[in-house]
Amino acid sequence: MPPNLHCASQVCRHKARGFLFLKENGELTCKIARGASEAALPTASQVQLSRSITNKVLSEGASVLTSDAMHDPRFQAQHSVVLSQIRSVMAVPLASGENHFTRFEFNRVIEDGAITILQPDLSKTGGITELLRIAAMASAYKLPINPHTCMTGLNMAATIHVLAAIDNGGYFEGDVSRNNLFRDELTSSPYRVDQDGNVRPLEAPGIGVEVNEDFLEKHPPIEGPGYV
Repeated sequence: MPPNLHCASQVCRHKARGFLFLKENGELTCKIARGASEAALPTASQVQLSRSITNKVLSEGASVLTSDAMHDPRFQAQHSVVLSQIRSVMAVPLASGENHFTRFEFNRVIEDGAITILQPDLSKTGGITELLRIAAMASAYKLPINPHTCMTGLNMAATIHVLAAIDNGGYFEGDVSRNNLFRDELTSSPYRVDQDGNVRPLEAPGIGVEVNEDFLEKHPPIEGPGYV
């Protein structure tokens, strides 16, 4: 496991609760605790780490859930479970990537091995071509691509086209905010959800949307980072 990211599968001794801890500034910090108040959360010194379960989550990219690890046949032979009398386990795969740029940063993420769900943002990571390169790299490692969506119709329409063109495409992140002029006014409708909850690439020329140039004139760009 990478030394800079210790994650998943931490539980409180003798407790029937599941916890997710992340290592921040050298200390394990509790981020999620089901059914426990913040005051009741344990410190890192009170928690036993099951390396075997953690490694299973990181290698397979799948969640590990059990309400009684002591009697779960998957874990009965694991020393860490028996020694700590672990009852409840909640371990989840980690997702990241919306603020990573180009395939070179994603290459490092993939080689680290801690992140098993990649979320590149087409507008931030270098456009359609670069996202296709990232998806091809991820496919070799059997990692899914679940793109992060910026708030514009241009990004959303292009993202759906990319998802349809790769073999490891995951979910489309649709923006459902009530008032988003960059989705509703900047372009024509970037996607439609069918009765089964699916989206498909638009069939009009280009990426399928028309840009409202009057909207652009009324909202000129300002200096600073911008992702469309």
